[in-house]
Amino acid sequence: MGSRKTNARGRQLQELFKEGFIECVNDDSTTFEKNDYEEKLDWILASQPLLSFISNVETHPTRGTQSGHKPLTFDIPIGVEPKPPSPRLSLNFKAANWPKFRSKLNEQLMLWNNNRLINSALDIQEYASFITNSITSATQEAIPTSKQLNANIKLSEATKHLIQLKHKTYRKWKKTGEDSEKQQYYKYKTNKDKQHPSSYRPISLLSCLGKLLEKIIKQPLMVILERRNIMPEHQAGFRPRKSTLNNIIRLTKYAQQHMHSSSRRRHAAVILFDIKAAFDSVWHDGLIYKLNELRLPQYLTNYLISFLQNRTAAIEIENILSRPFNLNSGTPQGSPLSPLLYTIYTADSMNGAPEHTEHGLFADDTALWTSSNTIASLTSRLQQSIDEFQSWCNSWKLKLQPSKTELVHFTVHPRKKFKNPISVKIDDTIVKTSNSTRYLGTPSAAHILNTLASR
Repeated sequence: MGSRKTNARGRQLQELFKEGFIECVNDDSTTFEKNDYEEKLDWILASQPLLSFISNVETHPTRGTQSGHKPLTFDIPIGVEPKPPSPRLSLNFKAANWPKFRSKLNEQLMLWNNNRLINSALDIQEYASFITNSITSATQEAIPTSKQLNANIKLSEATKHLIQLKHKTYRKWKKTGEDSEKQQYYKYKTNKDKQHPSSYRPISLLSCLGKLLEKIIKQPLMVILERRNIMPEHQAGFRPRKSTLNNIIRLTKYAQQHMHSSSRRRHAAVILFDIKAAFDSVWHDGLIYKLNELRLPQYLTNYLISFLQNRTAAIEIENILSRPFNLNSGTPQGSPLSPLLYTIYTADSMNGAPEHTEHGLFADDTALWTSSNTIASLTSRLQQSIDEFQSWCNSWKLKLQPSKTELVHFTVHPRKKFKNPISVKIDDTIVKTSNSTRYLGTPSAAHILNTLASR
């Protein structure tokens, strides 16, 4: 049938005909005519049940068409019944008689024949309609309708103005002026030297409406990052279905497995890093570079860049407010986007970690752990891992605090004093070894893990 030539598409159609998926509607007339050459190249293809409704198939003259193809026409006598508009009922659920609703619904559902088998799509459709009708019937008897339909909520002019402003912000994917300004006050840290600036914790006061918009933007951003596997595998902070327990359990299992190795009992150690002012030290230009490298949708990238740039802050101490100053680093603490941006910024921080080292991340809490047969080898592995991480921090303008970084040594003899204990350094400062510390909010983690590892 058709052209004298055969191609791949023609063979595919032929297979569909053989399998019975579609059929041809044929009236024996040629559909192509040019220079005394005629062939039937045009066909009407249809499948059941539509095929049975096709009638009055006709082939018309070319009527001046240059292509040489003749128009084909046919009738399908199927009309669409207009669907009556469904009344919008407003139910008064506060006045509902729920015991009566439950009783009536049970009575209706008991009418179904439980011995009836559901084997086809039609059976499923009938059962769904039966349940729907049962609920509707019980609703009509037990839940009264409201006297008034739902009225439109009247908004104040101020609220309308704010909604319009946020819609404009959302369309342009650019923060408004009020979102870029923030006020900071410094909260004193308990038992710290009041004369030292580091004894005060900066607290940012952000616009509530700005934070609401940021939360809206966070949702599609999180979906994209998770779908494209941009988030680090062992980053458990601020992610769905992950918590601090993920890394605590990983570390515990690691210590247990390597302390009781089948070949030889080994030493294991974990180093818990402290990054100085992690969120406040995020380098804006570096983060913007990484956002562009991720090839995110342009509207998200534009908003995030606008979110970071041209931010100002003022400091309030004892009711005295300083002059505003520009912020060239840091993500505002308290913003829904800040943890996610920090995670993006540090996503590649462990790319250079040696193969013998494992790691766990929870926002700015970073831990590295490894094991070896000897303390000397363990020290070497730890120092290599520390150097790699410190090199990454230096490249991206983050600073480690050796005085607050802690080392925990796991051994089958936790109370034994070794002649040559583990000694590692950060910036020529020896990291202190701790027997009792906190890891991701877990108190006395060293004691717990050493107890588990020594069993």
